[in-house]
Formats: sequence, structure tokens, C-alpha cells
Amino acid sequence: MYCNHISSHSTASSSTPSITSPLSSQVEELKKLVEETQKVAAEGQKVAAETQKVAAESLNLARATAEDYKIEKAEWQKERKNMIISMSEMAAMLLSTPTTTSTTTPTPTGSRDPLRSTGTRSDENYEKYREAKREAKKIVRKARAKVNQDLYARLDTKEGEKDIYRLA
Repeated sequence: MYCNHISSHSTASSSTPSITSPLSSQVEELKKLVEETQKVAAEGQKVAAETQKVAAESLNLARATAEDYKIEKAEWQKERKNMIISMSEMAAMLLSTPTTTSTTTPTPTGSRDPLRSTGTRSDENYEKYREAKREAKKIVRKARAKVNQDLYARLDTKEGEKDIYRLA
């Protein structure tokens, strides 16, 4: 039996090279696949490193742009504030100039109740009030009549006719 085993062993050794050749070819294929995978992984790492560099540059550019925007915004706000201050100073200068009102005539001020100022409501005071009111109305009527007469006299001239066409 030992002999059988040896004879079978000798036949097995002759068949071993035929089994190892497909295995070695598979191992070689696997090695090639591993090498290709390693190359692809290395290229992926290079691309990732380049992408990371581009992202860092973009981030730095965005930060610089944001900083420039903040500076520019601060400058505009400062300019706006200065404009408001100068405009308020100019308005104060313009409004503080005194106007000459001494040439105008003082206007009388009246109250609703003309007899309230005297404190008495007598018939005599009421008659004085009515008389003064009539006189004031007469004066106003005369002044209006004079103005109207002057206006119509001017309109009767050639220059007045031109004025009428301008008004129309």
C-alpha cells in the first residue's frame, strides 16, 4: 500500500505543474489588478490634493473679497455720515441767517369775540364794534374797486391784450 501511495505521489507530482500554471496566471492577473488599483489610487490622491489646493485658494480669495467688502462698506458708511453732517451744517447756516422783517407793517390781530378784549358787553361797545367793521369794509371795497379799475385800464391797452393771450 505504501507503494501505491508512492506511485500515486509520483503521478501527482507530474500533475502539479499543470495546476500551478493556471494559479500562477491568476496570481499574475491579481498582481496586475493590484498595481492598476494602486496607480488609480495614487492618481486619485493627486487629484484630491489638487482639489484641496484649489479649494484653499478659493477660500482665501473669498475671505479677501469679504474683507475688501467690509472695508469698502465701512468707507461708504463713513462717507455717508460725513455727507449728513455737512448737509446739516449747511442747513443750520442757511436757516440761521436773519431775515429783515422790519419793513413790513404790523398786522392787527383780533379775537373771535371783539368785546372780550374790553371785558364789557355793553350796547355802546357793540355799536363801536359795528361801526368799525362797516368802516373797514368800506375801505376794502374802495381798494378792490381801485385795483379792478387799474386792471381794466391796463387790459384796454395793446400790452394788456398780449397779457390776456398769455393768461389764456
